[in-house]
Amino acid sequence: MVAFEDMKSKEALAWLGGFFCGDGSISLASSNKGKGWQGHVCIGQVEEEPLLLAREIVAAHGIETPLPHMLKNGIFQWDATSSKGSEVLRLIYPYLHHPKYRERAKGYLKVFPLGSRHRHMREVRLQGYIEWLELKLAEVQNVEV
Repeated sequence: MVAFEDMKSKEALAWLGGFFCGDGSISLASSNKGKGWQGHVCIGQVEEEPLLLAREIVAAHGIETPLPHMLKNGIFQWDATSSKGSEVLRLIYPYLHHPKYRERAKGYLKVFPLGSRHRHMREVRLQGYIEWLELKLAEVQNVEV
């Protein structure tokens, strides 16, 4: 296992971007009958060490996230929700090499923009969520072709 101390910042972010494209997940769901949204950015692994390294990398950039936790199926998961997820995605976006993850990240960032104090934020988030659903529908349609 590579230690974070041995990596330069850009190398660490590139590693995290590749790791995320391989094992990460970005999801959005409406809550409270469409009046709110829940975002979830996570990585699942059978080993905890790579997740601790991912957490350490984002912490070095001022983003505090919870420690990885073990799910009932024995898989470890590290996650960031809603606005913390936005911070993580904005940090690693330049290093997301897979087009699907880049598009999902863009959609997520529309629903959870950083500094979301805009007076029309509900409308902005709703439009972002609609675009997210359209993206997911397009992904499903492409798989079925």
